[in-house]
Amino acid sequence: MAAAVEGLEAACRVDVDRVRPVVLGLVRRLVEAVLQRELSLNDSVMDRLVDSALEAVRPGEGAVLRVHPVTLAGLGVLAIATEADAGMALDAVVVTGTDFVIEVGLSARLAEIMEEMS
Repeated sequence: MAAAVEGLEAACRVDVDRVRPVVLGLVRRLVEAVLQRELSLNDSVMDRLVDSALEAVRPGEGAVLRVHPVTLAGLGVLAIATEADAGMALDAVVVTGTDFVIEVGLSARLAEIMEEMS
């Protein structure tokens, strides 16, 4: 009987190291789906990302805002030079100047969070 109990306990034990990547993968896919849905329904998400990037730019620095063309179309008129870059993620914003680069984006932040969790 003791052997049967030990066998049952062993079979029910969770190997955290085996399960962690599976759970993290599921969490990542879920969060990505939620973010993409939020981006498609709420333009203000990108407005806030752009605003946060532009806050660090001083007038006269010759900065250029680079975003995906779809994102750029939804931003409206900006007081900064813009560049559409189809190679960028829809949720990424890059502001460049002569001596700086500012990168913000939901996918990049998600990758940082997932790295911290693993």
